[in-house]
Amino acid sequence: MTAAPQRGQRSKCDVVGVDLQVTSGFKSKTMAAALPSPFLDPLFSASLMEDSELRQLVLEILHNIIDRHDNRAKLRGFRIIPNVAALKFKREKISKQDVTFMKKQLYRHIYLGSKEEDNVHKNYELLFTTLAVLTIELANEEVVIDLIRLSIALQDMALANEEKLPMETCCGIMALVAAYLNFLSQMIANPSFCQHVSKVVELRSLDAPYLLPEHVFRDNCSLPDSLDKEDRSLYFQTSDMAECLTGPGYSVDRLSVCYVPQATGH
Repeated sequence: MTAAPQRGQRSKCDVVGVDLQVTSGFKSKTMAAALPSPFLDPLFSASLMEDSELRQLVLEILHNIIDRHDNRAKLRGFRIIPNVAALKFKREKISKQDVTFMKKQLYRHIYLGSKEEDNVHKNYELLFTTLAVLTIELANEEVVIDLIRLSIALQDMALANEEKLPMETCCGIMALVAAYLNFLSQMIANPSFCQHVSKVVELRSLDAPYLLPEHVFRDNCSLPDSLDKEDRSLYFQTSDMAECLTGPGYSVDRLSVCYVPQATGH
């Protein structure tokens, strides 16, 4: 990178860093009110997706605004949390306005941000925190289905790897999905869903630890040349999750509809 682009990137980091300071300690009753388009559009612009550090700053700004009950500190990193209930997250009634806003903007940002090739451990930690805080703040039955669809789409993207992403990126995405579905299954307190997730995590710990958040970014973690698409037991299955969620409240038929990131179109 030449001196001029480096200066431009540093300038962007400085500007976004100011936004991070401004939003620190910020509280608003609704996210839609806290994140108007004139503020949000530049944050989600393509130019701020170009650099790993910039993406980290953007996610931290989103956390400042989304995490209205200061739950982030309880998450403590990028990991498979053994007992989510013990963390005692604070919650309140969900605003329908916030749910609509989130679906338009944040799912797409998470999806695109997950597959950037220069992502490091901190990027995935912040992406996990984003998903977790969204779940705490906004997860009604509709959003739970949306977030599972997003997780399945990320898993499918890494498995197919049509974009020829580095194996560390594919494994990082897989680890993100594992950490998040483990969190989500416990948050909605669905025993059969928890059992399905736990079984996949346990098999990975034995046969494919590089697909788990505690292992993938270790210096001594040996990555495969490609992911084994045939071993279904190592991956989260849409049909199994749909069966777990069959019952009042969940539109499980929507799980079969692939999530595709849409242009936001302001």
